[in-house]
Amino acid sequence: MLNLPMADAPGEKFVYNTGASHLVIAAIQRITGKSALEFAEENLFHPLGITEVIWPKDSQGINKGAGLNMIPKDMAKMAFLCSQKASGKVNSLFRKIGSKNPCRR
Repeated sequence: MLNLPMADAPGEKFVYNTGASHLVIAAIQRITGKSALEFAEENLFHPLGITEVIWPKDSQGINKGAGLNMIPKDMAKMAFLCSQKASGKVNSLFRKIGSKNPCRR
């Protein structure tokens, strides 16, 4: 992944890349000592009341950069979370996990 050439200069073009997501997920697992699913359950899903999540792993036990599944009601919670991008509650949730709110523009 890291050895692949860039098709465009950084910042010029957006293309969704599950390989990059997978790399970030592997870093989360290495840093936290937990799978991305465990980390997300503790810091994001459970605080939102989301309990039914399926997130496949690769052959090395790392959650994949795609394929996160949850019931529609819980998907709606995630959408609502992003719709509340400037709310203090949402921002405090992301501060708790050491991140900026990714839904902010």
